[in-house]
Amino acid sequence: MKCLKSSNDTVGMKIRRECVKETTRFMLIVLASVLTDKYGFGKVKVQQVMKSIIDRADSINQGYIDLSDLEQILKDEYGIEVR
Repeated sequence: MKCLKSSNDTVGMKIRRECVKETTRFMLIVLASVLTDKYGFGKVKVQQVMKSIIDRADSINQGYIDLSDLEQILKDEYGIEVR
């Protein structure tokens, strides 16, 4: 898959950014759908959750939080493992 290749060229980086953007969009749509359909979340609560996710991702991207640390916290404190 083109989006999984590590590339320094301009075209490769553009493809990678588009793949990340589409994957993020996909996951937010699936999450919003599950929260509304299965858990009865309304518009405001779903938007709050999505904003929190985007803010957390920004913190990871800016180096304020490490993804592996969050993963370990989920495992140690909540018994949640993401596979």
